[in-house]
Amino acid sequence: TLDEGHMKYVFRALDDDEGGSLEKEEFECVIDAIQFTFWITPKYSSLESKLPGVYKSPTMKVLKEWVWDKDPYDENASSKLDIIMNVILLLNTVVVVAESYYDMQHISTYTSMFTLVETIFGLLYVVEFVILMMCMSWAEYTSSTSRIFDCFTTWLLFCVSMLYYV
Repeated sequence: TLDEGHMKYVFRALDDDEGGSLEKEEFECVIDAIQFTFWITPKYSSLESKLPGVYKSPTMKVLKEWVWDKDPYDENASSKLDIIMNVILLLNTVVVVAESYYDMQHISTYTSMFTLVETIFGLLYVVEFVILMMCMSWAEYTSSTSRIFDCFTTWLLFCVSMLYYV
């Protein structure tokens, strides 16, 4: 059963027009919603309670805005960090295509440059992970299967790129 405080969250999520009551379409969503399993996770990083000075710093304020600035009710909305990382991912894709082209043409002139660029992309993905961990709890982070995939691929890519330097 849900306590009173949690019921407010569920009601707010279902009351799309914020009219304080459920219309027919919204009530139909209730029927769908009762079939779900709900779980409550802490939203913010443990930095908030363990290092409040750091968590309330101007730098953290900017990082939190980058992470949390999207509309929580719009599943297609992207945060500033999401947009930045999508651009980085697009650039990474261009580099992978260029590297593949050079490999297929047996041109080895730029091999060390591509290795360095891959390492930089790996580091950027690690920085994204660290920023997210500074702003949100592990439970909030892992509530998204795409973030779990991102975490796995980030650390795999980073570790593999570090093998070059070992």
